[in-house]
Amino acid sequence: MNNVIRPYLINPTLIEQPTWGGDYIVNYKGWNNRPGFANKKIGQSYELYGKSKLAIDISDTSDPRFGTDIDSPVTTNSSLNLEELIKKNPSNVLGPAIYQKYGKMPLLIKFTQALGNSFQLHAKSGVTHPRWKPKAESWYYFEDGYITLGIKKGIDLTSYKHTCIQINEKMEELSSTVRAGTMSPTDAATQAKEFIQKLNPWQFINLHQVKKYDLIDLSIGGLHHSWEENASIAPLGNVLYEVQQDVADEFATIRSFDQGKMKDNGEIRQIHIDDYFQFIDASEASNDIEHAKRKHKGSRLLATPFYTLDLLTITGTMTEKISDSFVHLFVRDGDVDVVTGNNILHLAKGHSCFVPWVVNSYEIRSGTPASVVLRTYI
Repeated sequence: MNNVIRPYLINPTLIEQPTWGGDYIVNYKGWNNRPGFANKKIGQSYELYGKSKLAIDISDTSDPRFGTDIDSPVTTNSSLNLEELIKKNPSNVLGPAIYQKYGKMPLLIKFTQALGNSFQLHAKSGVTHPRWKPKAESWYYFEDGYITLGIKKGIDLTSYKHTCIQINEKMEELSSTVRAGTMSPTDAATQAKEFIQKLNPWQFINLHQVKKYDLIDLSIGGLHHSWEENASIAPLGNVLYEVQQDVADEFATIRSFDQGKMKDNGEIRQIHIDDYFQFIDASEASNDIEHAKRKHKGSRLLATPFYTLDLLTITGTMTEKISDSFVHLFVRDGDVDVVTGNNILHLAKGHSCFVPWVVNSYEIRSGTPASVVLRTYI
């Protein structure tokens, strides 16, 4: 048990996305000059999930072994898979109540830079379905962004659904011609764009500009959402910190429109139009963005039945007690030391750590006049 009583530096899993990623995440972490990252578009950094890699003997993020590979963990004897740590003593790592309820690491935290995403929603909490599982999800923005959120007041859902069906039929037709070799991917993309612009699915949903440090909570479920592309409004795309339940897309993400995307081989993503309109919450209040925005209440950014997100501003030393759950800490600004007993873990800006439940209490010491830390727990 003793080896569990300490914070663990997380070696994040970086996901390259050549069509919609960028260099924001790498720069934020201070890795812009690292070997292996040149000309790479990183779309997501997995900051916490069931298979997170924990750095055991690495004292800070300047160690040359740390974070040099994309889609690959640190492969020295100094790393440990979180899943392995949980198996050794799940109650001490996750917390007895959390392990009893979930039996695994239930959260997924991602640092994301993304362009357009599909029109989608997640089923509401408590919904029972042979395939679809609810998934709470919340977005904390690091830069100004551009999204769709909710359906417009008074729209005809039948017309909206018919528009989605027409687009999907056209995309399937274009996909078939590309796969048959009778049309080039470029010509198919042009036809798709023209067809979609003519039908204009955006006429049915709300478009919103999101400001830096806005928090959008989708944990209620049943709410339409997507990330949009607009170079003048959001030149970096959508840069956000995602906290969500760890449920695979194939069981949680219900799509009605995929922005006309098609791979060069003609492959398109599966769309679930009937299910999307079955699970959509059309109530006026739920589709108002003000219903989804969360305001600061002291250090509390967000509290849901599934996770809590706090914003901690540290000017000296802060001592914190652990209650029922493990804790995840991410440095938004500045740098800190996380201290448990004789263990001191340094976290630079853009980096995170996992604190097991059995630690009981920990200190956060700011290395700058004021540091800002995002803390997530259940």
